[in-house]
Amino acid sequence: MRKIDLDNLYEKFESEAHFIRDLYLVTKGLYGELRERDAYLSKLSELCFHKLYVAYEIYISNLFVGLINKDSQNYQQWLFNKALQQVSVGVPIWVKSGITFKPVKHLTVEQARKAIDPNGFNKTFSTAGDMVKFARGKISAVSGRNINSLSQPDRNLINSCIAMRNFIAHESASSRSTMNSQLRKINIGGGNAGLDRQAREVHKVGAYMRSIVNGQSRLEVYVSRLCVIAHSLKP
Repeated sequence: MRKIDLDNLYEKFESEAHFIRDLYLVTKGLYGELRERDAYLSKLSELCFHKLYVAYEIYISNLFVGLINKDSQNYQQWLFNKALQQVSVGVPIWVKSGITFKPVKHLTVEQARKAIDPNGFNKTFSTAGDMVKFARGKISAVSGRNINSLSQPDRNLINSCIAMRNFIAHESASSRSTMNSQLRKINIGGGNAGLDRQAREVHKVGAYMRSIVNGQSRLEVYVSRLCVIAHSLKP
């Protein structure tokens, strides 16, 4: 039975991330001394970051499909337990105890995708903690060990990315406040030096992303960090 190649999933994400980084750097060099250079760079870096994080979300969704496709026993048991809870309301114990479940040996790729979302949507998460929580109990201990052990610096970075993505999409006062709150916490525990903002709040993601830290734009730092995180989540 055909199985999803997890290494290939990562390589596709890495290729896309590096393409976005190179697109930014090459286009940046074309602006020269244009009067609107800073405004163009801000908008370009914002668009590049948004596409970068969407690519990361697609990778994560496909990774979970791949992990369930590889070993679906935990997920099938979780589904059975969930179904049992729904049908057992008001049912006598002796009836409930007689309900049995025979797991399928292997789920196809399509079955694994439907397990993640029956409507065919990508699986996304509101926080890094939600992703870890989803993995526990649904993914085998061996396949999910790297997700379960996601470090705090990596969680901080992912949460900041989610907040910035939401602010780009909505530009509401609430989303801006959440974004700045996450960026104030992003380097707690280390691992994300130069990415935090304290006194000065971020009002435009593009201006934040194009700023230089340690010799490179923050956008380039996010590309590198997300590639490292994405690779670390594979079993």
